[in-house]
Amino acid sequence: SEWLVHSLGSIISQPHDESAIPTVSLDELKAEMKELSPGELPEEFSRLLNKNQRALQQQQIWSSDHQMLVKFNYKNSEIPDWDTYHIHPIVLNTTFLLLSASAQRGRRYPFLYRAKSLDRFEFYRKPQKEFYAHIEFSDDSSNSAVLTSTISLLDPDGRTLLRAQNLRLQAVPLSEAIANLLYQVEWHKESISLSSLYDYPTNWLIIGENNGRAALLSGRLEQKKLNVIHLLEGSKSQLNDNGRGTLAFNSDDASSFLDQVLDKEFALVFFADTENGQAVERLNRLIGVLQNVSHKPNHFWLITERAVQLPGDSLPAKPCSAAAWDQGLQIRLSNPEMRFSMIDLDEDVLPVFNYLFLPVNEQIVAVRGEHLYVPRLRRAQLAHQTASLIDPLQALSERRKSPQADEIEIEVQAVGINPIDYQRNTPVLSNGFGYECAGKVVSVGENVTDFKPGDQVLALAKGAFQKYVTTPAQLVIRKPKKLTPEQGAAVPLGYLTAHYALSYLARLSKDETVLILNADTPEGLAAVAVAKGLGARIFATTHRWINAPLLSRMGAENVFKGDTLDFIDQTNQRTDGLGVDVIVNTGKNGHVSASFSVLKEFGRFIELNSFDLFEQPIVYHNLRRNISFFAIDMVQMLEDQQALVQRLFREVGEAVDSGKYELVPVEIAQVNQIPLLLRQLEKHLKINKPVVLLKSK
Repeated sequence: SEWLVHSLGSIISQPHDESAIPTVSLDELKAEMKELSPGELPEEFSRLLNKNQRALQQQQIWSSDHQMLVKFNYKNSEIPDWDTYHIHPIVLNTTFLLLSASAQRGRRYPFLYRAKSLDRFEFYRKPQKEFYAHIEFSDDSSNSAVLTSTISLLDPDGRTLLRAQNLRLQAVPLSEAIANLLYQVEWHKESISLSSLYDYPTNWLIIGENNGRAALLSGRLEQKKLNVIHLLEGSKSQLNDNGRGTLAFNSDDASSFLDQVLDKEFALVFFADTENGQAVERLNRLIGVLQNVSHKPNHFWLITERAVQLPGDSLPAKPCSAAAWDQGLQIRLSNPEMRFSMIDLDEDVLPVFNYLFLPVNEQIVAVRGEHLYVPRLRRAQLAHQTASLIDPLQALSERRKSPQADEIEIEVQAVGINPIDYQRNTPVLSNGFGYECAGKVVSVGENVTDFKPGDQVLALAKGAFQKYVTTPAQLVIRKPKKLTPEQGAAVPLGYLTAHYALSYLARLSKDETVLILNADTPEGLAAVAVAKGLGARIFATTHRWINAPLLSRMGAENVFKGDTLDFIDQTNQRTDGLGVDVIVNTGKNGHVSASFSVLKEFGRFIELNSFDLFEQPIVYHNLRRNISFFAIDMVQMLEDQQALVQRLFREVGEAVDSGKYELVPVEIAQVNQIPLLLRQLEKHLKINKPVVLLKSK
């Protein structure tokens, strides 16, 4: 597997200087906050205390909008391994739980967080069992998907024990968090030569029913001049001169018997009985016997028959074998010191001898015919439930909100659907569905002078999928007269993002080259339209090759398949090895890191896929050669940069009205088609811009 850079920094060790330890006044801190009695604790804290009574044996909690102080006292707690750690895990875990609980206050939906970055970590001394935790939040943490805080542990005199400065936690969509907890086992065929054998042990103990398979293995091992003892279960432990015998699992002398017949290290093969249902009991008894022998097996093989169901198996798994297999997995977990391997065989398998000595480190395998299969954990693909459960007719509300001084109320006629709309569990979407619309102004706030009731407009608005929506006037422009409402609803978010990326950030100029990854999406087509309007030469990759002709008609002079890395060589060939000036990535793409190789010196890389930004590795050495990297979160800009959005939005409207930016193809849909549209966008099956009409019943 490939190692990826996770973080960069330096460790500095300094001489101990008691006077240099930062100290705060606990009394002053307490005065800045309100002490909370048990009845005053917010619901999030009460729930946390109830679930973590052992961890949270605090005496007092002080809290304000931007900080929190908690006193801990573990003096009367039995924590046996407290002295083993510099900072006990229970302290770190509890601090993070408090941090998360405090961040939930006032939130309608609970968030989960993952660590994003840390500016500095200082450690001064080990906490004793009585200490304080002080958490300070940045001013804008409550309005951002990134929670920024500084955490300090203080002794009773206010001296700092440790401090984590500017710890940033990224809010994780609930659906993504759940998906990261779910894994499934997939069996993969392993390519390996069966003739490649390594040096195997000299002494062997074979235990199993007299079903022919164990006897066959014993004979093959003896042909190799190896020492073999083959035992069946019996009422008495005994061994004949030919190396065959019985083992009484339940007798007290089973361990001493094995010590007598096995005076050296040995390998053990246990054949699980697949017929009478006693394999689990016998396996457990054998493990108990081995606990008391002097010479432990240096390798234990559990052999089952059709215990697992592999793709392509024509027969079902055997229940008794499956039970023994499951017990073997438990034994592996409970006996980590034992080299315990498991092999599942088919009925028509070649002699098991061929598979015991393969030069691989796999300890769980399945054999089918002449092929070897190994299990691999893969993250389970959890489908977005919200898209399939949306009742769009029920979601369409007639609720109205009177505009504030700088706001406009719009009667919505058409709504554009975007990939962001199926990310329903993210904090930015907690206020409704839809982010762009076309409609008619019905009322304006007292400070609004540029618009009046009756004006046809395009707007960016949270929760645009309503019959009436209210939004800041800075996020509204007049609809170009030549556009229909459905055409207009296809413009705001996609074109604003592409215009900001290519014109404002990348400063793309005429005759420069741009490579648009995943261009056969509505967002990709908008980027193609903007790049063409700026006079650039356009290269594009596609999810589906059937979309290549449309990309060519819209201005992409070179279109490549995006499912392999061939587009890198093809781009270099078409640019005479120079590469491109700008790369734009519009969606989740496993080739992002590799695509840096076609970026020129002083090139610009634009990432539009904000939701999967932290899932895609951008190796730091890719940013050499004076390359610039920009990651765009347009939804966050709508919150924090409305003046800039207003200027860009007006520029987009003028470019569309003049024909400089060509319109993307629009697909008009009805309200009841929204769940299908969301699934198609999520699976990259939609290239036309979907727009839902609301103006007709």
